[in-house]
Amino acid sequence: SKRVLASKAARREDDRSRTARRRASAARVASKRASARPKLDMSKLKPATLIVVANFAEADVTVNGIRYPDYTDPDAPQGIVLPAGGPHHVTVTVGGKAHLYKLSLRPYETRYMMVGPGGASGVAPVPRPVSKRSPKILKR
Repeated sequence: SKRVLASKAARREDDRSRTARRRASAARVASKRASARPKLDMSKLKPATLIVVANFAEADVTVNGIRYPDYTDPDAPQGIVLPAGGPHHVTVTVGGKAHLYKLSLRPYETRYMMVGPGGASGVAPVPRPVSKRSPKILKR
């Protein structure tokens, strides 16, 4: 009986050490995977602005799950600043009906979204000024 108890204790100890080795191995694999992932370089993110024009008494607007502010300070810049790219998920709830929109924004773009009783209608981004070139004169 002493031999049986000793062998059971040895098996328990062996199981514990095996479990510890598995956990250590899993931790090494997880750290290798984490180091293999590309790091997000915050210096490469470019801003873009989304401005929602709505009657916020009737409409609830969320952008990427965050509630769009109902009001702004007169001194504060308009809209919400988002990272360029996308997709950004905009949910507009008017009269109990939810409308989902996916937007992708270009760097330094300002996009207006108009929300009416029937939902939202997007407006084209503000165009960038185009420089006027003088015409080329062809010589004969």
